[in-house]
Amino acid sequence: MKDTMTRKLQAYIQINNYSPETISEETGIPYIKLTPDAQRPLNGEEMLRLCAYLHIRPEDIDQMQQWENKKSQSQELTSD
Repeated sequence: MKDTMTRKLQAYIQINNYSPETISEETGIPYIKLTPDAQRPLNGEEMLRLCAYLHIRPEDIDQMQQWENKKSQSQELTSD
């Protein structure tokens, strides 16, 4: 089972159209850990590097689902 924090960061990468390839090259984090089909979670060091790269405070990761929901709602409103 994947780590919840890892899943949230992977979703954040995907929703915001970041390139896992580019992030991997620039951070040294294995590409496979940055995609939704990853089998292993990010370790602590990788998570901190990814947060720094994405300009996200680690303590804000738990709120990411709320951000994603708000973003989806605002996109729906602007597409009408």
